[in-house]
Amino acid sequence: MSNNNSKTLFLLVILFVLFAAGLVRLFQMRFEAGDLYPLYSSLRADPMGTRVMFESFKALSERQVSRNFKPMDQIRMNNHATVFFLGLAEPEQALMDKKWEILLDHLEGQGGRLVISFRAMEPSNKKKTEIKNEGNEKSDPSDESIKEEHPEKQKSGGDEETRGDMDNKTDKNAWKGISELGIQFIREANIKTMAERTAVKSSSSPDYFPESIFWPDTGSFMLEDPSWRVIYMQNNNAVVAARDWGKGTLVMMADSYLFSNEGLRKNRVPELLAWLAGPEDTVIFDEFHHGVIKTVGVADMINKYRLHGVVASLVVIMGLLVWRQMTLMPVTREMQEEKRTVFAQEAMQGWSSLVERHIPTKDLLNVCYDAWLNSEASNRVSKTRLGETRDVMAKHSANHQHKHNLATYQKLFELIKQGKTR
Repeated sequence: MSNNNSKTLFLLVILFVLFAAGLVRLFQMRFEAGDLYPLYSSLRADPMGTRVMFESFKALSERQVSRNFKPMDQIRMNNHATVFFLGLAEPEQALMDKKWEILLDHLEGQGGRLVISFRAMEPSNKKKTEIKNEGNEKSDPSDESIKEEHPEKQKSGGDEETRGDMDNKTDKNAWKGISELGIQFIREANIKTMAERTAVKSSSSPDYFPESIFWPDTGSFMLEDPSWRVIYMQNNNAVVAARDWGKGTLVMMADSYLFSNEGLRKNRVPELLAWLAGPEDTVIFDEFHHGVIKTVGVADMINKYRLHGVVASLVVIMGLLVWRQMTLMPVTREMQEEKRTVFAQEAMQGWSSLVERHIPTKDLLNVCYDAWLNSEASNRVSKTRLGETRDVMAKHSANHQHKHNLATYQKLFELIKQGKTR
């Protein structure tokens, strides 16, 4: 029965190990593909990720490349660091978080390079934009007729505008996002020809840049501040622009395709990427704006404080404790009988020790004889033999022959052994 239980347990352990290994492999394959992460994440290995660029910079021994999982206001800028924010969604509402203002203050005071690129509009969003624009064009005549027929509504609208002006005065010092940088993101009509899917170099670009690069998106920038320098333009609109920001440099790109794994494979522009990274020694890829947050766990604490030896020691100790309490081999019948024999021997030794401790040697034979007389065993001996045993014990006690207990015991044994035969 024990052998069957051992085999069953062994099979269960093997099945559990195989199941755990398969589960780990499935998760590993899923994370290696990277499609669990947002678009343009440096953790994503499919065409829409930027992991190839991250690994390429990391392969350069003269640079320190890392990922940032903390809020952007906790990034410490310096004149040796370049930080990439790739694939920001909703360019029109970008940089509205107050933390961007703190990061830009760090850039202004401490230097460095900040590269911000936006995400191409998805097809579903393009359709919504087209429908919205068409609706606005069709609604213009009707709006004029409404104003003529309902002048009171126009008046109430003026009141609302007045309240809006007051709110604007109140929020005069509030952070307004991308407009604070002297730049606006605009979306052009859909590109129809392949020739229009290119961006050309401007006069302010470095000489070693390609004259034209592939540019698939329709987004561009309207530069409101003369501090901006156009690097590449599409349809006379800037798509890559840069400016000095205090001690640092700020670069804006209307699309993130050139950073993607697909872009590096099909339409890579190494000159532009090297210029974007700059001469800085440290390159940081931000993941926090993608919603990827790294929580500190036990494993991170072990790696941080180098507690691998302590953990290994605890594992060994736990293994020894388990090994001490478990039976490695199934218990056989011979082993069980041996255990019973050992237990019986230990019981006899305990009884002997108890007797030796409480009964003196000179009284030992008398105590044993009295116990025998009071038991039923004495009834199986004839009165003659019983009298002879009394005589032997009386002689033994009178002569103080306790040193000869064994000889007296043998005489008594022979008399009792004969029983009622005489």
